[in-house]
Amino acid sequence: MSTQNAVQSTIRRVNEVESDLKKKQNMLKGAVEESKTWWKGEAVKSVDASLSEIEKITNRTYSNINSLKSQLRSLASDIKHADDERRRKLELEKKKREQEKANRFI
Repeated sequence: MSTQNAVQSTIRRVNEVESDLKKKQNMLKGAVEESKTWWKGEAVKSVDASLSEIEKITNRTYSNINSLKSQLRSLASDIKHADDERRRKLELEKKKREQEKANRFI
């Protein structure tokens, strides 16, 4: 597997982790909302504050995930450009050798 493919595979895995995190966050939200029916007064405020803190943490996590994906896409692009340049140079060297070989027979 090429390095570029490995990076693309990593991006897919990061997307899967992000999706899984979102599902779990929604499940947690649902469970917390359901549990709020058991509490009254200050307890509900405490549960809401805890949920709000969890949402802040997960939002920072999503921001970090998006930054990571952006950096990985940039890396994959850089790798592609480097691979293309390497192939171009190899092709030029091959043509140069072929030309030199042809010139010897002239």
